[in-house]
Amino acid sequence: MIEGGSEFDVIVSDIEMPDMDGFEFAEKVRQINELKDTPLVALTSHATPEDISRGKTVGFEGYVAKFDKETLLHTLSETLAKKTTGSSEAAE
Repeated sequence: MIEGGSEFDVIVSDIEMPDMDGFEFAEKVRQINELKDTPLVALTSHATPEDISRGKTVGFEGYVAKFDKETLLHTLSETLAKKTTGSSEAAE
């Protein structure tokens, strides 16, 4: 997709995936020059303080518990607003 010129406003990734977890995925995304500044939002059933801290360390800007549609939509809205305005306060 990247080679074809696709651009992404935000990437939402599950943390629990086969073969590669979301933390490893985030680390790999951050190594791709065309995606390094694309906001990442984690979607997971594991939302302990340790998980959230690890997520932020590897590059997730938002961390949302699965099945919490309202928080996911709010987080996406705030993340996109932050990207648009360049403000670090919008997603906090």
